[in-house]
Amino acid sequence: ESEPIASVVTVYLGSDSKVKRAVLGDVLLEEKGITSRGNYSAIVTRPLDSISKKLLTLLEEIGYTGVANIDILTSVEGSYCLELNARQGRSFDYLRISGVNLAKLFVQEMLGEKTETDLAYRDALWRSVRWRTVEKHTKNKALLKRAYRLERGGRSGTPYNFKSDRSPGRRFYVMVHLHREAKRYKTYS
Repeated sequence: ESEPIASVVTVYLGSDSKVKRAVLGDVLLEEKGITSRGNYSAIVTRPLDSISKKLLTLLEEIGYTGVANIDILTSVEGSYCLELNARQGRSFDYLRISGVNLAKLFVQEMLGEKTETDLAYRDALWRSVRWRTVEKHTKNKALLKRAYRLERGGRSGTPYNFKSDRSPGRRFYVMVHLHREAKRYKTYS
């Protein structure tokens, strides 16, 4: 029997309650630690599936506007919406790695510019931990295989690679942070 797969879809609906962007990703890892459960630390994107499309339709039908973050669980019994957060999720940066710029959409909306629906995005791996941590602690081998292909193909990213700030202080902070995250996985696994 296969393990359930947690997924997340982040969607942006304009002031006309029409979906403008939506990105679906499968969760490889959740953060470890007492206060961080439920936050994701590695996500691989994939095309929208039938349940995510139904949820997008529902949001349009109820007149929702803005950003929503929806957690989905898929098992052999079916797919279930676990919760809908009326905000960006903590791991929303996976959209940027996939080529979707939420900040740009917000500004366009505020300026009254028309934004067309575009549900195309690139397959990507987003991670807030070292690749070694993903490799060692991802239990779903099919997801790990997808992640490996994306990592090797240069289609991965983290929120820590900020090209405008490569100062020694920032590099040191990132190194310490990633070390702490690896230690948490070792401690709580």
